Amino acid sequence: MKKLIVFINSMSAPGGIERVVSNLLDIWKDKYEITLLVKDDVNNSFYQIPESVKRVSLHVPLML
Repeated sequence: MKKLIVFINSMSAPGGIERVVSNLLDIWKDKYEITLLVKDDVNNSFYQIPESVKRVSLHVPLML
């Protein structure tokens, strides 16, 4: 199975990019071995992330 890494600053905001990433992860979950890489806490996602997606956090605080 091909591997795919998706990098995004954060999945915690209820924004459009986060929604699109969540939808793409759901579409791709059966075709790829996916790793979601985020800067902040990966367990604090506003949108649903499929269970098959590996989640990795860099633990970098977001600058506001």
